[in-house]
Amino acid sequence: GRSPFYYKKGQWVTKERILRGEYQNPEIFSHEAADFIRRLLQRSILNILGTKGAWEIKENAFFKDLDWNLVLNKRYKPPFEPFIIFR
Repeated sequence: GRSPFYYKKGQWVTKERILRGEYQNPEIFSHEAADFIRRLLQRSILNILGTKGAWEIKENAFFKDLDWNLVLNKRYKPPFEPFIIFR
């Protein structure tokens, strides 16, 4: 995918957007996904999601339907499994 800071007017504008913390989420993102990314991309390290502990990320609304015990025990079925042919 493309950086959320990307701007079609060139690298200088993209760099300025990064320094100012200006970005756009695609319109197809859910409210939960957009909020999750916004909280990860905070400029102040004290406000970045997860700096107080992993529980901050695990309790975020974006992961509301995720069973962390299944993840921990590697029993979570992935939504997509690629078909791989070994030679």
